[in-house]
Amino acid sequence: MFWQEIQFRSRQEKSLDGTDLFSLTHLYQPIVGVMGVGLYVTLHAQASEQGTSSLLTHTYLFKLLAISHNQLLEARYQLEGAGLLRTFEKNDHSDGNYLEYQVVSPLAPLTFFQTRPLALQLQQRLGKEEYQLVKNQVWTEEKGLSSVDLTKTFQEVFGQKTTTSPPIIQATKKRKSPNIDFGFVRSRLSTIIKSTSWTAQLESELKQACYLFKLDEMALIKAIQNPEVSYGGFVNLEKLFHHLNTTSPVAATNVVSQQMESKTVVSESSLSQKEKHFQLLETISPFELLAHYQGGAAVPKSEMNLIQSLLADYQLPSPVVNVLLDYVMLKCDRKLPKAYVEKIASHWKRLNIQTSKQAREQAIKEHTKQPREQINTTRARRKPSVKKLPKTIAREVLEPTFTDEELQGTYEDIQATMKFLRSTENQVLHNKE
Repeated sequence: MFWQEIQFRSRQEKSLDGTDLFSLTHLYQPIVGVMGVGLYVTLHAQASEQGTSSLLTHTYLFKLLAISHNQLLEARYQLEGAGLLRTFEKNDHSDGNYLEYQVVSPLAPLTFFQTRPLALQLQQRLGKEEYQLVKNQVWTEEKGLSSVDLTKTFQEVFGQKTTTSPPIIQATKKRKSPNIDFGFVRSRLSTIIKSTSWTAQLESELKQACYLFKLDEMALIKAIQNPEVSYGGFVNLEKLFHHLNTTSPVAATNVVSQQMESKTVVSESSLSQKEKHFQLLETISPFELLAHYQGGAAVPKSEMNLIQSLLADYQLPSPVVNVLLDYVMLKCDRKLPKAYVEKIASHWKRLNIQTSKQAREQAIKEHTKQPREQINTTRARRKPSVKKLPKTIAREVLEPTFTDEELQGTYEDIQATMKFLRSTENQVLHNKE
């Protein structure tokens, strides 16, 4: 059965009001395009009566929207990436196999501008001036309103009162890898990614990407939907990491500073700057560490590949990688010589270093053993310069040439010299007798 003949059913949460239409036309439309909004409204209208439509074919949808199946697929991906549509593959005994499109209500304008990825995407599409114009239009409606959040926190309602004993620094918990529902991810990408390409190795790499860039299922799906990443039905991991490196690192330095502020239950004055730095290395990802050193700028591709190699190939824990990178950058004037980093990583792997504390102790040992001047960086040693002889002179030295007369004369000279030496030797022997 061709894809366009597969049946579908649409489902919607609630009817669209004036605020929803404003969000769709002024905020989402520059991102998903006219065809995306048209598909959204059409699917919503199909399910307007009972909340769920009857089963229809995609061919009917093509004709209704006057677009091709490729255009429909692109519009659907745009809606999914913007969080306006969810697609499920279903199979039951009565209706067989079909797709269900769940239409998600658009965000309210204020919530939209507070959602940083969407707001940045809108600014990129509109430009700064037009973006500020739309934003002012939304915020003007809220002028004159003031609100105070009186909601109590969980700790205020259910937490126990602390005793007057001196505060104790709680041990920093290790950052856990994200729990990604790859079944959900696979179902959403089943139309563009071949099922045979989903391997345990691929899921491990994708989980590492989610860890480095703080992705959830929807963000990972949106990244893989990039045509360069999913070309040919396979996930190009190199393209994926490059795409994430150029689009995902948003305000990395702010994230790092926020994590530093929430490390312990005691005040910052009770911790030294050294202890704060160690706690930072314990919890953030290596990517965040390098982004922090670069002031939030994108990390170079070569360093991203190096981090991926340390985590995947050498299988070093993230806190250990952080200490390694921090140690090398401090020792090499903020540089990361690949050969030197991999040499230390290989050594630490053989030593079975698993914690940041062990890594710091080993770094101190290596620092006391090896002075800075002896570090072998990528800079090659200069070879002493050697001046070459002219070709004519070099040829005469390496390949001397003689005429036949010169050779014959030389031979006769040697014979005469040998005859003279023999006669001299005989005369000496005769005198001795």
